[in-house]
Amino acid sequence: MKPLIKEIEGRKKYGKNVLVIAGVHGDELTPIYAVSKMLEKNSFNGVLDHFSKITVINGLNISGLRNNSREIASNSTQDLNRMFSKETPVECVEILKNNIEKNDVIIDIHSSPNCANFALIDIDEYTESIMNWCDDANIICAFRYSGADTIKRYCLDQGKLAVTIELNKMNVVDKDSAHDCEKMVNNLIVKSSDFKLKKSDFTIKEPLRELKTHKEGIIDNYKKNGEYISEGSVICEIFDFEMMKIGDIKAETSGYVICQPSNDYVKRGDTVFLIQPE
Repeated sequence: MKPLIKEIEGRKKYGKNVLVIAGVHGDELTPIYAVSKMLEKNSFNGVLDHFSKITVINGLNISGLRNNSREIASNSTQDLNRMFSKETPVECVEILKNNIEKNDVIIDIHSSPNCANFALIDIDEYTESIMNWCDDANIICAFRYSGADTIKRYCLDQGKLAVTIELNKMNVVDKDSAHDCEKMVNNLIVKSSDFKLKKSDFTIKEPLRELKTHKEGIIDNYKKNGEYISEGSVICEIFDFEMMKIGDIKAETSGYVICQPSNDYVKRGDTVFLIQPE
């Protein structure tokens, strides 16, 4: 099997060129499935009036797929999405860099364990601009400080309009999430048509916050992805094997659940939730 690289001509003569990437990490299958289905259904045909050309790169990390790994080879510790801050002779990186150079809008699709479908945005001078783009596309946003070596950072540093989309589940395909991906990507393409990336001094209040457990046991009655929580409210309860309550986890801030628990049994110190403060 080889990676798929496909170009689709749009109808907007002087419109933007769009790059859609999926399969950078081999243990993230929902993005690969989502983009494959979009191509099978000719989904991009519904937005032809909003771009000049779309390039789709799907399943680029074949070695990672074969080994169910984020790395580019079975004997490597090189995460393909952590290799863009310096020159590297790796073929996958060169393919992505060459395609990024030729495009104006980059949508890089990934997945996370038990998450809402959301846009992950860097906290920097472009935060407000990217947030407005995603808000216009009706996509939930979450924010974090990121390193200098990701695909998204490489794009933004070149003044390219770029965002990371996170879909649900690792190692397996979440078909509902993949279905939602079609609308998310097409909405982003439509809203990017006349959108200009701008720098500003706007600062998001807080980045994504991890909530850990101080108890070991079975968790139940927990908040779901996308739910709003108030500071001090109980997000989940922890039980022993007799299902006697032994503790709970309370919200340290008001905001939205971005990732809910992946496992029903937790140990002390486990990250249980990711919360985006409002």
